[in-house]
Amino acid sequence: MEKNVIERSVEHILNHPSCLELVVCLSSNDSWFRDIVMFQNPKVKTIIGGNTRGESVDNGVKFFEERNLEFSHFLIQDAVRPCLEKEDLDKILKLLGSEHDGMILGFPVSDTLKKKDHESSQVIKTVDRNNLWHSQTPQLFKKESLIKALNQSAREKEFTDEAQLLESIGADLVLGKGSSRNIKLTYQDDLKTIKLIIKTEI
Repeated sequence: MEKNVIERSVEHILNHPSCLELVVCLSSNDSWFRDIVMFQNPKVKTIIGGNTRGESVDNGVKFFEERNLEFSHFLIQDAVRPCLEKEDLDKILKLLGSEHDGMILGFPVSDTLKKKDHESSQVIKTVDRNNLWHSQTPQLFKKESLIKALNQSAREKEFTDEAQLLESIGADLVLGKGSSRNIKLTYQDDLKTIKLIIKTEI
């Protein structure tokens, strides 16, 4: 049976011995997820997410806080990154036991970057791409550090990823080089690229 996007996005995580439970944040009117094979795995739990990424992560953290599981880190993964490679997951999980508050994956920006006017197509300037990286998931954080960031930061402010949330409180984060194949399904053209990547894996 062909796997769908979310199954591919989390399969390496779900199968890793360090994974105690995997929480999937769903829409309140979701009627599809429970029909996929992954839902039958006893490690998989579902909760209602929020209106934003930040609210969904907040709900997920609260879910774990209410349970009696003993664990040290949260691993947060986009449900639309179906090309995550096991090698990249192993790379980020090597952080377990370190003193860093968190680790993220990314890869260097190679394209020339332009800044444009917000209301028109006018080019303002070229942005220096040195030391600029594309941020990816999964992202790994110490449990206490992520909870502290959620509690200290303005919850009404939306962050584009959890690393940015921890940056806002001055957390110690490190970045490891991930694969450029680990793309996020955002646009229709991304789906074509993802299908080609998956095809080469078979």
